[in-house]
Amino acid sequence: METIRKIIITEIVGDGICVASEDGEAVYNELHPALNEGPVILSFEGIEVMTSAFLNAAVGRLYKDHSAEEIDSCLRTECPDNYYAYLLDRVRKNAIAYYDDPEKFRESLRGILDDEWCDLWSRRCFADNGTVIKYIPEKHFSGSFPGSEIQFLLSAFT
Repeated sequence: METIRKIIITEIVGDGICVASEDGEAVYNELHPALNEGPVILSFEGIEVMTSAFLNAAVGRLYKDHSAEEIDSCLRTECPDNYYAYLLDRVRKNAIAYYDDPEKFRESLRGILDDEWCDLWSRRCFADNGTVIKYIPEKHFSGSFPGSEIQFLLSAFT
């Protein structure tokens, strides 16, 4: 019988506050090599607050090096909070879409943001280190999206 490793997010982060991409990177640094060794359970138990920026760094980046099928077959989650499960699903779908065709994603951003800021943002957010934008100046919007929707959209694709 194959051994399944369990990774408890709060043990890596140190508490139930999972908002910073740096904390997500710490989870990724545990999760990525573990997935290469076999099946993993990622436990969200004890999390009080979690953001998509955290999840993008922790889980979204996995889709850069692994197919969705590989991850789906090796990664299980224990996520008692329905909102966090929803957020994880959004991050998963967005990461698959981004890593499937990064240039197509960048072009779709150009429809929302002006070209100068989109280029700057793409270089910053799509760097290999998983950097996530926290704020988008209003002057760069060419559409009518509220800032919170744009922030979620952008952070969901890193």
